[in-house]
Amino acid sequence: KKTTNMGAASVKGLVLMETIFPSVDGSTVFDDPKMRQKLMAEIKKGKIKPQTTSDEIDVDEDQDTKIDQQAQEIWSYYDPKGLGTINKKQVQQFFGDCFTLHCLRKRQKESECLAPGNSKGKALAAAVVMLDPSGAGNVSRQQFIDFLNEVDLVELLGPFTGQTGPRQIPSRLNQNQLFDHTTLPKDTGKVDFGEVKYRDYNASLE
Repeated sequence: KKTTNMGAASVKGLVLMETIFPSVDGSTVFDDPKMRQKLMAEIKKGKIKPQTTSDEIDVDEDQDTKIDQQAQEIWSYYDPKGLGTINKKQVQQFFGDCFTLHCLRKRQKESECLAPGNSKGKALAAAVVMLDPSGAGNVSRQQFIDFLNEVDLVELLGPFTGQTGPRQIPSRLNQNQLFDHTTLPKDTGKVDFGEVKYRDYNASLE
């Protein structure tokens, strides 16, 4: 069953989220005919610039620079007045757009994408803390861009879905799990490998 329920998200918000969090298989929520129709309508109104080949990350281009440019564009969307900070409501809008993108990709309703016993209100409140751990009530541009560079979509949506991304498996054991070679008895003499004996197969034939 397909759904094109966008919730409170705008078409431009979804376009920007797909820019910074592209799908693994290269698909887009705008592959859906109804969603594409909404996208084309916004492009005709001039609210969204149609993507060109030059907008894609070039192999020869500095990828970090391109990502920073994309992050700046996203920031400008949530801070349209150029104040340099965004408030709690705008932070919630950002997380809400990300969650809507996730649900559209899964072709599920928002209620179906939430972890059992969770609500969107609770999830948004917990998500805001990720960006504003001090509870200051606003987030700076640098905080926002650093956050985008540090998390992926799975981690970002943890407050909604309950998933926090793949667990990091330590590549090294703790010191107390390693074999302590000092517990071996010290060898004070020469190692005796013993006498090597060969079996005589001809003896069994006599």
